[in-house]
Amino acid sequence: MRLAPLIAVLCVAPAAAGAWAQPKDYGLSINSVGLAQASDGVQRLVFEGYGEAGLGSDLTAIFAFEGEMTRGAASNSWRAGGGLRWSFQLADAPDWRFALEGRGSWQDYGTALADPVFAGDGLGAAVQVDAGRAFQAFGAHAFANFSAGWAWRGDTADEWRLNAVAGIDLDDDWQLGAGWFSTFAPGDLYDPGVYEKHEAQLSLRWRLDADYALGLSAAQVIAADRAPRETTLRLALWTSFYPEPDEDD
Repeated sequence: MRLAPLIAVLCVAPAAAGAWAQPKDYGLSINSVGLAQASDGVQRLVFEGYGEAGLGSDLTAIFAFEGEMTRGAASNSWRAGGGLRWSFQLADAPDWRFALEGRGSWQDYGTALADPVFAGDGLGAAVQVDAGRAFQAFGAHAFANFSAGWAWRGDTADEWRLNAVAGIDLDDDWQLGAGWFSTFAPGDLYDPGVYEKHEAQLSLRWRLDADYALGLSAAQVIAADRAPRETTLRLALWTSFYPEPDEDD
């Protein structure tokens, strides 16, 4: 079950999660702060929160928050929401895990932003499908996860997402991962939410103890249309929640 948190931190908040379920009464939170710098020198502070809670019957509750502030300008935005993920297996593919996920969200922005990811206002919704597999690589635990999703963003262009992430345990305390995230938001030329972006990311996690871990990630926008080409560094704190053992044990 150590794979599911790694998948979560590899993905940006709108595309977080993977095919694995949290066990009942187990949970996870990941809170991160980052700095994104565009090729023209504009910098943004980004804040992201993500949480999972196992409900049993392969159901996981999901909570997510995103916020950003453009340095030196009165420009900010945020988005928050949650939903459910159902994980399952197929008899014809016993080595794979699959998941269906649905979310609702509320988004607010008061100014026209250079980042079209935060275009749109008010209610939003998203659905996502995942396929993931755990395996051994070079004698270590590893995984790969693939996802596709669609997001409705209220009064602006819908988003289509294709993501792929993979990771490997370097030892009991260190995990290394990589991801590729593609987003397409087609529409009318005058719509500020129309864009396309392809981003690569590397992530490293250090487990401090059973309850906490630190994660560091670096992301680079490789190609973009009407979206900033940015380099983003994030530092994340992971907190794990699980049932306390009985005193008699």
